[in-house]
Amino acid sequence: MHGGQGYGRDHLQAECGADDPARPEAVYGARRLASRGDIRGLVVVEDRGTTSGPDGLELRLLGPVEVLVDGRPAALGGPGVRALLGLLLLATNRVVPVDRVIDVLWGDSPPTSARTIVHNYVHRLRRLLSSFDPGNRARIDTQGGGYVLVVDSHRVDLHRARELMAAASGAPLARRAELLRAALGLWRGPVLVDLPPQVRARIGLDVVEEVWLGAVEDRIQADLDLGEHASLATELRPLVAEHPYRERLVGQLMLALHRSGRRADALVVYQELRRRVVEAQGIDPGPELLDLYQRMLRDDPTLRVADPDAVRGSDGVLPRPAPVPAQLPLAPGGFTGRADELTALDNLLADRGRAGAPALGVLTGTAGAGKTALALAWAHAVAHEFPDGRLFASLRGFDPVNPPRGPGDVLARLLSALGVPAAGQPVDVDERAALYRSLLADRRVLVLLDDASDTEQVRPLLAGGGESLVLVTSRRRLDGLVVRHAARVLVVGELPPDTAVELVDVAAGAPRSRAEPDAVRELVELCGRLPLALRIAAARLASHPGRPAAELVAELADERRRLTGLDVPDGGVGVRGAFDVSYRNLTAEQAATFRLLGLHPGPAATVTAVAAMAGSDVGTVRSNLRALAAAHLVTEPEPDRFGAHDLLRLHARDLARHELTVGKRATALRRMIDYQLAACDRMRRLIRPVRDDLDFTGCVPAELLPTPTDPQQAVAWFDTEWPNLLALSRFLDEGAYLADVWQLARLLLNVLPIRSGWEDWTTLFQRGLRAARQLGDRSAEGMMLVGLGVAHDYFGQSEGALEHYTRAHDIAVELDDPRGAAVAAANLGSALLSLGRNAEAKERITSAIAFFRGLKDLHAEANQLQNLALCEQRMGRGATAVGHLRRSLELYQQTQDDDAVGRALANLAEVLLALGRVDEAEEHYRRALRLALDYRMLVSEAFARLGLGDVHHARREFEQCRTEWDKARELFERCGSAHAKEARDRLVRLGLDDPDDTPEPAGTCGV
Repeated sequence: MHGGQGYGRDHLQAECGADDPARPEAVYGARRLASRGDIRGLVVVEDRGTTSGPDGLELRLLGPVEVLVDGRPAALGGPGVRALLGLLLLATNRVVPVDRVIDVLWGDSPPTSARTIVHNYVHRLRRLLSSFDPGNRARIDTQGGGYVLVVDSHRVDLHRARELMAAASGAPLARRAELLRAALGLWRGPVLVDLPPQVRARIGLDVVEEVWLGAVEDRIQADLDLGEHASLATELRPLVAEHPYRERLVGQLMLALHRSGRRADALVVYQELRRRVVEAQGIDPGPELLDLYQRMLRDDPTLRVADPDAVRGSDGVLPRPAPVPAQLPLAPGGFTGRADELTALDNLLADRGRAGAPALGVLTGTAGAGKTALALAWAHAVAHEFPDGRLFASLRGFDPVNPPRGPGDVLARLLSALGVPAAGQPVDVDERAALYRSLLADRRVLVLLDDASDTEQVRPLLAGGGESLVLVTSRRRLDGLVVRHAARVLVVGELPPDTAVELVDVAAGAPRSRAEPDAVRELVELCGRLPLALRIAAARLASHPGRPAAELVAELADERRRLTGLDVPDGGVGVRGAFDVSYRNLTAEQAATFRLLGLHPGPAATVTAVAAMAGSDVGTVRSNLRALAAAHLVTEPEPDRFGAHDLLRLHARDLARHELTVGKRATALRRMIDYQLAACDRMRRLIRPVRDDLDFTGCVPAELLPTPTDPQQAVAWFDTEWPNLLALSRFLDEGAYLADVWQLARLLLNVLPIRSGWEDWTTLFQRGLRAARQLGDRSAEGMMLVGLGVAHDYFGQSEGALEHYTRAHDIAVELDDPRGAAVAAANLGSALLSLGRNAEAKERITSAIAFFRGLKDLHAEANQLQNLALCEQRMGRGATAVGHLRRSLELYQQTQDDDAVGRALANLAEVLLALGRVDEAEEHYRRALRLALDYRMLVSEAFARLGLGDVHHARREFEQCRTEWDKARELFERCGSAHAKEARDRLVRLGLDDPDDTPEPAGTCGV
C-alpha cells in the first residue's frame, strides 16, 4: 500500500486518529483567534431551531463527516469509508467517476488493487447506509463508470445551507439576516476536517469555501443595512486579515468603521489594501472600492445608515427587494447518465471569467439527443453558483410551428426578467444588448439559450464578461461562436448501451431489463440509443405494462415501420417530427443531398459516390454534406466519408421514397451502382491480373473514381469500403439487380483471398450464383462456381471445391469455351491434389500448364507450377519441385501479385524444409511473413507462421515452435479456415512427445 500518499490503514490512523473522529469542539474552538475556525466561531450565530436537520437521517460534511440518525451520530468505520462518503456528499445526486475516487484517495500513486479497494469501500458504505436507514432514503447507485449518492438534498447540510442562502436572497432584510445566520450555523468546523490534509487538498474544497465566504459577506451586508455597524467593525478585522484581497469584505469593514465615526481608520483600511495590491500585483483596487473611498473623502451623506426603524416600516422589516430571476423550466424527470458531459460542463463553470472572457458553452447534437434535458439537469444542479439569477430563453430555432425568435424580442424578455420595465428599454437592438451586458457585468447569472438556429441569433445575447455563464443548445454546431468568442462545444451523442437500458427502465417505471434483458438491449439498439426515441419506447412499455418488450422489438425491427412506431401522435412529439424540423431548415440543394443519402445502402458514403448519384461536381456535394454535418443530420467520421445515425438514415430513406419520383430514384440508384462497380474494377486491376471480360471503364466520370497507384493502396481502399460493398451486395440481391449481383461478386474475387473470411466470400458468390441462374446466364454461372470452388479450396474444404470445379468445367465444355475449360481443369487438379489423388491431379495440371503457356498467361501458368511442384514433392521428387516453385515465383514477381508471391515463398520454404535445408526454409518463410504483414493478409500470415513453427520444431526450439503454431491456429480460426485443424493437431502432438512430423502442405493454388 502507498500509505504516504493515500489510504494505507496505518497512515489513515496516524492522520485522522482512531476511527471515531475528534468531536467538533476539539477542532473548532470558537474562543481563540488563531485559526479559521476561530473566526468562523465569531460570525456563526447558532439557531438550533432553524438549522437542525430533517427527522430521521442527516448527512453532514461541514465539519467532520457525519451521519445522524434521529439526531445521534452513527459509527461510520474507517477513514477510507469517510473519505468516500465525503466525496459523494460534495457531489450529491451526481456521478463521481471511479478514476476521480482513486485520484482523491491516492493521488499519483494508487495501489494496483485500487479499484477493488474502492469497490469494497462502496460495499461497506452501502451496507452502513442500509443499516442506518432501512427506508432507503440515501443509497449509492452505480452509473456510467462511477458512483452517485442518491438522496434528497435537504438531508445534506451543505445543500441545506445553500437552500437557506437562496431563500435569503429574496427575503425581507431582517429575515434575510436570520436565514443567513442559520445557514452559517450549519458549519461545525472546516469542511471534512477529519480527513488527511492531502486528501482534502485533492478533493478541492474551494467551492465550499466560497459558499461560506459568500454567506458571511451577505449576512454582514444585511447587518450593515440593519445598522449593526458597531459590532461588525470588530468582527470584520480578523476576516479581512485572513482574506486581505477580498474587496467586498474590505469595503464592508470600511463602511462599518465610517458609520461608527472612525473615518480615518476607514481610509487607512483602503490605503493599506491599495499598498498590498500594488506591491503584489501592480494594479489598483477595483472601481467599486475606489468609488467608496472617494465618497468617504467627500463625506458623502448617502453613506450614512438610514434610520432602521424608518426603513423597516410598521411591520418591522425592510421592503422586499426585487426577486432574483429564476426562470429555469422544471428539471427533466428520470435524467440518467451523461457523466462525461456533466463533468465537461463543470469544467466550463470552473473556468468562467478567466482572462476576462465570458464563459460560453454550446451543447450541440442531432434532434432528440437530449441537449435541453442535459442543460436543464446541469443548470438546476449548479443553480446555487448563480445567486444573481438563472435566465432562460427558448430561441425557437427549430420550432415546427413558430419562426425563430429575433434577438430584439429575446433581449426584451431578458431585460424584463432583470427588472427593466418595457418602458425603460431602448428601442434599438444594439442598445438593448449593451444594457443587457451592463446589467450582467457585475453579477453571477446563468443564461440558458435553448434551441438556437445560428450564430447570429445568439451573438447579441452573450454576456460581456465577468462571472456570468451562457449555455446554448442547438442542432447546429455554431462554429462562429467558437471562432469569434472561444465557445466550448460539447457534442451530445447517443447514450452508451448500459445507460440507454437504464433510461428505459426509469422512464418505463419498472426494471424491464431484469425480466427481458436481451429484448431491452435489442430495443435500445433499434432506438439508436437516442434519448427521445428511448423515452417514447419506454412510454409505450409503461402504457402496456403486461406487454412483453419483445413484442415492441418485433414491431420496431421492421425498418419500414420503425419511425412510425416511435411517434406519439397525441403528444405532439416524435422522432420523425423532430428530424423533419431539421430537414425543413435546409436549403433545397442540401435537402436533395440528404435524400440521396437515404438511397445509399451502406453505412457511410464517400463524397464521390454521392456526387455520382447526384450527377454533380465533388465541390458542390462536399459543401452540401458538410452543411448537413454542421446541422447534425450526418456525421463525417473521416474526411470525405459521410454516415448517419440509424434513425436519421431511415428518415432520409422515407424522404427519398416520398419526395423523389420513381424515375429520379432509379436514376440515382443506377449511378450509385455503376460508381461502385467501376471503382471496384479499377481497384482490382491494381491487385492482380484480371481474368474475365468485365470492364467498367467509362461508366462513370474518371475524376470521381478513387486514384490509388499501387496494390497496397487498392487493398486499403477495399478495407475501408468493405461494409458498403457487403451492404450493396445485399441491396442488389433484395432488389433483383441480377446482373449487378454476380458482377460485383466477380469484381471482388481478386481481393477476397487477401481480406475476406469464409462467410463473406461464400455469401457474395452464392448470391451471384442464384442471380446467374435466374438470368439463365451459363457463363456467369460458371464464373460463380469457380469463385465458390476457390473459396472451398482456400479454406481447406477440398470435397466442396471439387464439386464446384467439376460443375464449372461441365459448363465450360457445354459452352465450347476452351479457356474456361482449361481454368476449370486446372482448378480440378488443385482440388484433386488436396484430396491426395496425385496422379489424376498431375495429368490435369500438366495439360493446363501447356494451355496457359501457349496463351502467355503468366499468372495462370505460375499457379499451376505451384500445384505441379506439390505433386512432385508428394511423389518424392523434392529437387524437381524446387525448380517448379522457383519458376512460379519468378512469374508471380513479373505479374506483381504480392499475395501470390507470398504463397509461393511459403510453398518453396516448405519443400526446402522437407529437404533438410532449414536455414533457406526459414529465410523464405520470413519473406512470406513480411509480405503478409505488409498487406495484412491473415490467411497468408497463418501459413507463414505455421511454417516457421515447423522450422523451430526441426531445430527442437519447442517454445518458439509453440508460439508460432498457436498464432497460426488463432489466425486460421479467425478466418474460418479448416486449416486451423492442422495447427491444432501440431500443438497436440507437441504437447505429447514432440515427435518429428513432416508438415502438411501450405495449400494449393486455384486459377
